Amino acid sequence: YSWAPSGGTAATASGLSAGNYTVTVTDANSCTATQSFTITEPTALVATPVSQTNVSCNSGSNGSATVSVSGGTAGYTYSWAPSGGT
Repeated sequence: YSWAPSGGTAATASGLSAGNYTVTVTDANSCTATQSFTITEPTALVATPVSQTNVSCNSGSNGSATVSVSGGTAGYTYSWAPSGGT
């Protein structure tokens, strides 16, 4: 096995960044087979504010905020700071 451009020599190439890769396999009789792969990456993760509602009274806790998320890899986890939001 000969991977380009990573230089690997095994059946599996790991730790690859997004990009184009080619593997050439050579057998004991010097016969070769070549296969190309394109490793992709998700679009950049973007969080956009959608709305906010201020508390109705001093020291109140009925405010809210909403964010819209796109890109990245779905299955998002939200962490609000300071803590207290759900």
